[in-house]
Amino acid sequence: MVDINKAFREFGTVLSTQLDNGEGRLNDANAASLELVHWLDHLMAIYGSCDASEILMGARASIVETLAYVGMGLGRGALSAMRTQADLFLAFSYFYEHPREWLGVCKFSRGFMLRGDIEKYHRESIPDYRKKIGVLDQAYEFTLQDVYRILSAHIHGQSSFTLPTSHDFQGLVSSDTFLASVVALQGKLSIALSNVLAVAFLSDGIQPPPTTSSRIQAKLTVPQLGILYAKSG
Repeated sequence: MVDINKAFREFGTVLSTQLDNGEGRLNDANAASLELVHWLDHLMAIYGSCDASEILMGARASIVETLAYVGMGLGRGALSAMRTQADLFLAFSYFYEHPREWLGVCKFSRGFMLRGDIEKYHRESIPDYRKKIGVLDQAYEFTLQDVYRILSAHIHGQSSFTLPTSHDFQGLVSSDTFLASVVALQGKLSIALSNVLAVAFLSDGIQPPPTTSSRIQAKLTVPQLGILYAKSG
């Protein structure tokens, strides 16, 4: 019979080694999430007094969780925290304009809007949303849906490639190759989420933070920029 306490102590030793050797990986993950941190600072400066600003605080915490999991070598935990990033940033893009609905979520624990519902709302309520997000998706050749689908596949164990495989504590520590792919996916998530946020908040007259604006202007052609920044109606 396995001595669960001994096994857990041995796991702590493995994690200690990860912490000693994971500085480069942690720095990469931090760089990959930095654009979203800039969004948090930007949106808190503008909307920090609204009720839904607590969603942004949760989004910041989910980034901290991601970095901690990456630093410890816990890839599946990082992926779960990354999907929480996506859910919370998108949630804020809806609930900051719908305080009553957010109050209902907090009071009755129902009515929270997930990715599909929020993107449907943006398509229906933001003039030329499809066209604007389309130029960004075309420029980067991946979409938020693409990244979210990968995250969800791991969280739900939707195939033999994404099922949990560890049968002991030490097996929770991911390979360097897998962790590198997690960090790369964080970079894609940051770009894809920032693109959606840019379109959503431009419709409200809010410019993206400088990091996002500079990236977009360097990536898009002049005609594409004209589509993205065109005022509708």
